[in-house]
Amino acid sequence: MQTPPATVPLNFFRALRQKRYDQAWKHLSNYSQRVFLETLFKSLKPDSCSLERLQDDFAKGTSWAAHYWDDFSQHLQLDTWLSQQYKEYGASQKQILVLAQPANLYLLVIEEAGDWRFGYFETFLDN
Repeated sequence: MQTPPATVPLNFFRALRQKRYDQAWKHLSNYSQRVFLETLFKSLKPDSCSLERLQDDFAKGTSWAAHYWDDFSQHLQLDTWLSQQYKEYGASQKQILVLAQPANLYLLVIEEAGDWRFGYFETFLDN
């Protein structure tokens, strides 16, 4: 059963608040997952960690992922995101805009592998 698209961003932010990082990871689009991993990997000292290890840690929500998400969450202002009301605004075949109010921000939710996922990077950093 598909997750309702309007709940996906909120589910992502809730999972971060609850430190359920494996669940937060599952709410992200494949592209966002890849960008998070590549960005972190490029910032690490050579030979400190393999990309495969990072992929595994993020999928499980452990070690590198836990440290990363803890720091990320401190800078994200989670309370603001958790207090928003989310509703579907516009849709195309495999993408839906979700309106977060009262912030009045549009978030991109993408259908992948039969479910809806939050396009974090697609929303905020890929203009």
